[in-house]
Amino acid sequence: MTCVLQALVLLGVLIGAWAVSPAALAAQPPAAATEPSAASHAAAAAAAKAARADEIDQITDTVEELASRSPAILRSVPELPAATAAAWHALDRSDAGGRTAGSFGGLLLLCVVALVVVDLLVGLALRGPKTRLIGTETVPAGMLATLGAAGLELLRPLAVAIASRILLGAVFGDAGPQTALAGTVLGAVVTVILLRFLLEVLLRPGLPAGRLVPVEDGQAARLKTGFTAVAVLARVGQVWAALLASDPRLPAVLLVTALAIPAAYAWLVWTMRDVFGTWLGRLLGSGSPGAVTVGRRVWIGVMGMVVVLVLLLRLYAALADRPEVPFGSMATVTVLILLLFGETLVRWVQKHPDASKGRGDVEARLLRSGARLARVIMLIAAAGYLSRVWLVDALAIVPAEEWPEASRHWWFAGATAFAGFLAWEVVNFVSGAYLTPAEAEAAEDAPAPTGSGSRIRTLVPLLRAAMLVLIFVVFSLAVLSMLGVNITPLVAGASILGLAISFGSQTLVRDIITGVFYLAEDAFRVGEYIDCGKAKGTVESFALRSVRLRHQSGMLHTIPFGQLGQVTNFSRDWSTIKINMRFARDTDLEALRKATKKISQQLIDETDYAADFTSPLKMQGVSEILDDALVITFKFTVIPRRPSEIQREAVRRLLTQLPAKGIRFAAATPTYIQVALPGDTQVVQGPRLPAGAEGGTPVAGTAS
Repeated sequence: MTCVLQALVLLGVLIGAWAVSPAALAAQPPAAATEPSAASHAAAAAAAKAARADEIDQITDTVEELASRSPAILRSVPELPAATAAAWHALDRSDAGGRTAGSFGGLLLLCVVALVVVDLLVGLALRGPKTRLIGTETVPAGMLATLGAAGLELLRPLAVAIASRILLGAVFGDAGPQTALAGTVLGAVVTVILLRFLLEVLLRPGLPAGRLVPVEDGQAARLKTGFTAVAVLARVGQVWAALLASDPRLPAVLLVTALAIPAAYAWLVWTMRDVFGTWLGRLLGSGSPGAVTVGRRVWIGVMGMVVVLVLLLRLYAALADRPEVPFGSMATVTVLILLLFGETLVRWVQKHPDASKGRGDVEARLLRSGARLARVIMLIAAAGYLSRVWLVDALAIVPAEEWPEASRHWWFAGATAFAGFLAWEVVNFVSGAYLTPAEAEAAEDAPAPTGSGSRIRTLVPLLRAAMLVLIFVVFSLAVLSMLGVNITPLVAGASILGLAISFGSQTLVRDIITGVFYLAEDAFRVGEYIDCGKAKGTVESFALRSVRLRHQSGMLHTIPFGQLGQVTNFSRDWSTIKINMRFARDTDLEALRKATKKISQQLIDETDYAADFTSPLKMQGVSEILDDALVITFKFTVIPRRPSEIQREAVRRLLTQLPAKGIRFAAATPTYIQVALPGDTQVVQGPRLPAGAEGGTPVAGTAS
C-alpha cells in the first residue's frame, strides 16, 4: 500500500514541479534593436541551452525534495487522531477569560443546527407558493412561473447566509482561532446549502413540471443526494485542514483528503453514469439510446480525467505543504459542474414551450444568438476565474498585488475577442433573414416579390462571407496586438502573400472579378431560371467564384463565373405565355372570344393567381388555317414566378369548359367525305367540306 501511495505521490510531484520552477516562469528576453551577429546568435543559443539545463536540474531537485517528504508524511497519518484532538484542545481560551473548547464546540454545533433549522423553516414556508407556481403535473410549467419559483428558492440560502453572519458576529465575536474556525464551519454550511439550492432549482425532485434537467424523477433525487454527500465530504476536509492549519502534520491531512475526496468524485462519476448519460444524451441529442450511450461515455471520459487530475494535484499539495492547491482543484470541478448547469439552463430556455409559442423567425434567430452569446460569456467568466484561482491562489505564480496589472492585457484581449464575436453575431442575425428557409418560403408566397429583396438574398451570402473574413482578420490582429505581438510583419507578409496569389491564380481572380460584375449588374438572382449556353437551370446558390444551377431534372451544375458568357434570364420582370389550340373549321370566333373572357375572369376570381397576372388571358386570334382545323392563339402575361403552373390551369379550364359551351375542338383523326360526280359512277374520296360547298352533296363519314 505504501508503494502505491508513493507512486501516486511521484505522479503528483511531476504535475506540480514544473509550475513552481523559476525557469518555467522566466520572461522572454526583449527583442534586439539591431540585427544580431553570428557571435550573438551563438551566445543566445548557448544561453538557451544553459537555461534548459538549469530548468531540468531545478525540476529534478524539486522532484527529489518533494519525494523525500513522502515517507515522513505517510508515517504521520496514524498520528492524525491525536493531532486533531490536540488542535481542538488548543482552542481553549479559558485562561484569557474566553470559552473552553467544549463550550465553543457546543455553541458551534448549536449554530450549525440553527442554520439547518432556518433553511428548513424557510423551505416549509415557501413550499406552498412554490407548488402553486409550478404545479404538480408533468406538463412543463410556464417559464415565468419556473423562474419565479427559483427566485423564491433563492430566499433559503440568502436567509441562511444572513443568519450565519449574525451568529458569527453575535456569538463568537473576536475570539481569535475560535472565530476563524467558526467562520470556516459556518461558511461550509452556507456553501452546502447554496449547492442544494442550485440542485433544487435544476432537478426539482417531486416537481417534474419545474425541472430544468432532462432526467426522470428518481434520477433527480439520486443526483441531489449524491452531489450533496460529496459536497459535505469536501467541506469536512476543508474544516479539518483549517483546524490543523498550524500543525506540522497538516500534509498528512492533505494526503488523506487527497485520497478520500477524489475517491468520492470517482464514486459519483461511476454510480451516476446512467443518470448523466441520460442528461447529456437529451441535452446534446434526441435522447435516443445511442445518444444516451454517447453521453455516458463522454461523462465517464471527461470526468475520469478530471478526477485523476484532482488526485494528482492534491497529492502534490500534500507533499509541497500547499493547502491552497486543493482549493484550486475544488474550484475547477465546481466550475465544470456550473458550466454544465449553465448549458442546461440555456437549452431549457431554448426548448421551453413558452419560448417557441408564437415565435417567428426573427425571435427564433434572436434566441439562438442570445444562447451563443450566453455560452461565450460563461466560458470567458470561467476562464478568468480559474486563471485567478490557479495563478494567484493555488500555485502563487503571480503575486496577488500584481495580478490586476498582469491580467489587464488578457482581459482587454478577451473583451476584444468577445466584441468580434458580437459583431459576427450581429452580421449573422441580420443576414439570417435572407438565408433561412422560412424567409425564402415567405418570399416565394408573397403576392409580388420586389426586385430589391430578391437581389439582397442573392448578394447576402457573398457579403456575409466577406464580413466574416474582415471581422476575423481585424479582431485577430487587434487581439494579438493587445497581447504584445508585433503585427507589422504579419500585415506585410499577408500583403506579399496576397500579391503572390493574385499573380499565380489569374483564373481564380478572373472568376471572382467576373462574378462581382455579374452581381453588380444584377444579371441574375437566386431562384431565377437562366441559360448560359453551357447549362440551364434555376440559380440555387453562389460561391466566391462560381454559381450553382439546378436543372429541372435534378442535376446540379457548378459553373465558374468566368465561363458563364452570355446569360439569358427567363425570370425577369414579366413572362408572356402563348397557347395554340386547334378548333373545328366552323367554330364561332365571337362565341369563343366571349367564353375565353369568362374563363380569364374565373382564373382571376377563383384562384390565387390574381396577383400574378399583368395581362389577362385573351384570345389573340386565328394564327393558322388548316384543311380541317383553325389554329387559334391565346395569350396572357404574368410575373415570372410560376408561369407553367398558370398555363396548365388555363389549358385545363379551356379544355373542360369550351365543349360545354358548344365550341368543338378539331378531331384527332382526319374526317373525309364521299362525293358522287354527276354522270359518273366513280367515287372520289377527299377531305370533308362544309355543308353547301360546291362540287356535290357532303356525305359524312370517318376514315378507318
